[in-house]
Amino acid sequence: MCPEPTTVLSVEIAKQVALDGAQATVERFSLQSGLNCAIHHRIAAMALALDPQRLAPVALMFRPAFLERAVTGRHRGMVSEIAKNIGFKREFLQRPLSLVLDDFYKLLVKHYRCEYVFKNAVAASVRSQNRGFNNIVVLDEFRASECRVDVAVVNGTSVAYEIKTDLDSLDKLPRQLNAYQRIFDETWIVTTPALSDSAKIVAPSHVGIATLGANLRLKTVRDCTPNNEHVSPEHIFDCMRREEYVAALKRFTGVTPAVPPARMYTECKRIFCDLAPTSAHTAFVSAIKSRTAKSLLAAHGAIPPSLTYLCLTTTGTSKTMQAIASALDAPCA
Repeated sequence: MCPEPTTVLSVEIAKQVALDGAQATVERFSLQSGLNCAIHHRIAAMALALDPQRLAPVALMFRPAFLERAVTGRHRGMVSEIAKNIGFKREFLQRPLSLVLDDFYKLLVKHYRCEYVFKNAVAASVRSQNRGFNNIVVLDEFRASECRVDVAVVNGTSVAYEIKTDLDSLDKLPRQLNAYQRIFDETWIVTTPALSDSAKIVAPSHVGIATLGANLRLKTVRDCTPNNEHVSPEHIFDCMRREEYVAALKRFTGVTPAVPPARMYTECKRIFCDLAPTSAHTAFVSAIKSRTAKSLLAAHGAIPPSLTYLCLTTTGTSKTMQAIASALDAPCA
C-alpha cells in the first residue's frame, strides 16, 4: 500500500528543513505547480512546527501600536513581509484584517505560545468570571514601582497578573512580585505546567499560581491570599494622578491641602502616606475605575475571541476607536 501523498510530503519537508532551514524549504515548495492554497498553507505550518521562532514577529501585531498603524494603511508592508516569511500566499491577505490576525493567532497558539496568548487567556477568564467586562478595567503593562505588571485588572479589588511563558526566565520574579504586592490586593503568576513547580518555590505563599492548558483555559495550582491590608500607601500614591489623589484625600480626610501649587504634590503625598493601607487601596481602585477611555472592544463588538485582549486594552477617543474598528473590517492586502 502506497503512503498518502501528504505523509510523503511531510517527510520530504522535514528532510529539507534539516538541510536548508524552514524559509528556504517553504520557498522551494511554493514554486511547485499544482499546489492549492490550502496545501500550501499546510506546508508552511509543517515548516513552522520545525522552526517556531519564525513566528516571533507575529506577536508584534498583537499590540495597540499595530492597530494604530492600520488606520492609515501603514500595517500592510509589515503583514505582507511576515506572511511571506512564514510561507503564506497573497490570497491569505485578501480578507478582513481581523480574520488575518485570527489566523496568525492560531499559529501562535499551536507553535509559539508567546505572552499575548497568555494575556488573551487571562482576559477570557476575567470575562467568564464576571459575565463580561462591565465595570472592569483591564490595563496592559501597568507601571508598579520599578516594574510593569503584564496584566492589571481592577473591579471590586485590584489584581496583578505576572506571565511567565516557556520563553521566559524566573530570574526577575522575586523583584516583580515584591513590587506588585506593595500596590495590588491579589497577585497571580500565570505560567506553563512545566514552570509551575519552580514558580511555587520562588513565589511567596500568598501569591496565586495558575497554568495555561492545551485548551487555553487557566487552571488554578495555588489560590491567592488577599493582600490589601499590607499594601504601601506610598507606592500606591505614585500610581495615581494629581486629580485622583486630591479627590482621595478629600474623601478620606475631608480636606484639600491649602498650599501653593508647587508644594501640592509633597503635601498630598505626606498626608496620603498616613492613610491606612486598606483606605489607600480603596482610593487606588476608585482612581483606576474613574479612568474612562473608550476601548476598542466597546467600539467593535463582533471580533474573533483571539483579539479580545488586544481590543480590550486598545483605548482612545470614540473617533479613533471607530477608525481602528473600520481598519479591522477592511481587507488586509
